[in-house]
This record gives sequence, C-alpha cells and structure tokens, in this order.
Amino acid sequence: MAERREPIISFQNFSFQYRAQKRPTLTGIDLEIYPGERVLIAGPSGSGKSTLAGCINGLNPFSNPGECTGTLTVDGVDAPTAASLSCRPMWAPSCRTRTASSSA
Repeated sequence: MAERREPIISFQNFSFQYRAQKRPTLTGIDLEIYPGERVLIAGPSGSGKSTLAGCINGLNPFSNPGECTGTLTVDGVDAPTAASLSCRPMWAPSCRTRTASSSA
C-alpha cells in the first residue's frame, strides 16, 4: 500500500484582504504543496505573489494587518492564527538568502 503524503502547505478557499484595501488581494486560493515539490508563483505586478508568500511565512496578517478567510496550514499549523512560523530544519534549503556576490 502506498504511503499517503500530506501537503506541507495547504490553502483551502483562502482569501486575504489588507486592512487598508476595499477588496481582497487574494480570493478563493486552493493550493497544496507537498514536501520536495518546487513551485513557481508567477504573475504581473500587483497580482498577489508577495501577499501569498507573506501569508505562508507568517507576515500576513501579523506584520501587515488584514483579514484572512478560509484555511491555510503550514506543516500542520494553522498559519493565520499562529504567533509566528519559524524556519524548520527541513525547510533550510529554501530559507537561505543569496546575494549578488554569492556564488551560484
């Protein structure tokens, strides 16, 4: 029997609206990302890419006040209600920062 894998990041009918805006930046997001997957989020300026990332890493709604609806879990944690999300060892490769002087 095949092992059932759980998503590391899961959005279910998720929306986010910044407090200063009249309409949500993200609306009805349904997305599951599994361990080991590589995902590209692409779109034009202002389409919500940074807002999506801010919701995953815990900046939204804590550092950038706003309202979340729907469900977002990161490694089993309800991200919009967690005080903060830390960079866990299994995420270490994706948490590194490269500068222009870093070797590729």
